[in-house]
Amino acid sequence: MNRFEPKSSLPLSKKDEGWLVQIYGAQRRLLCVLDPSHGWMFLMGCAAGLLFAVLFVNLDRQSASPPAPATVKSPPLQVD
Repeated sequence: MNRFEPKSSLPLSKKDEGWLVQIYGAQRRLLCVLDPSHGWMFLMGCAAGLLFAVLFVNLDRQSASPPAPATVKSPPLQVD
């Protein structure tokens, strides 16, 4: 290491890390952190949910039976 290079205690951030969302509360307390993997997992979950919804709707349409013909009911027998 060259003695003229600055010594940094913090590692330099990589340029290919992407985005990072940090959500803070009212007292400047970190509530949650969303990184790119969270976004990709959310999108994959939405795609899987849409795929399952389309598949189950198609299965429901195929299994539907035609409506039964209306039967004429005779009046009940009258007993004296």
